[in-house]
Amino acid sequence: MVIRMDLQVGDDTRPFFWVSLWGKRMASLVSAGDIILLQNVKITTFANVIEAKTVQFSSILPLVHPFESLFSKGMDHLLGSCRVGKTVKDKLKKVIEWVLKSGFVQHVGLNGHQT
Repeated sequence: MVIRMDLQVGDDTRPFFWVSLWGKRMASLVSAGDIILLQNVKITTFANVIEAKTVQFSSILPLVHPFESLFSKGMDHLLGSCRVGKTVKDKLKKVIEWVLKSGFVQHVGLNGHQT
């Protein structure tokens, strides 16, 4: 059975766009509100609408789970305990700052669906 989960994601460059995760393993790694690192996804743009989908060599890495830890642990603790390289930590810091500034964590719900 093919599993597809559609997630609404955002970052400091664009507040919302859709990503389709293909495969049971990839879909099982994500929960609503997680801060994730997606690599090697196919991004398409049509009429100013951006969509992305995973491909065979895509990877996903949950960096902050659950999102409530942004408030209970703080950014410095999360960055210090995250076992990734400096480039990813710099990106994570930028995304955490964006999340906290934007207030999007107050509106986190299960925005994806599986087919």
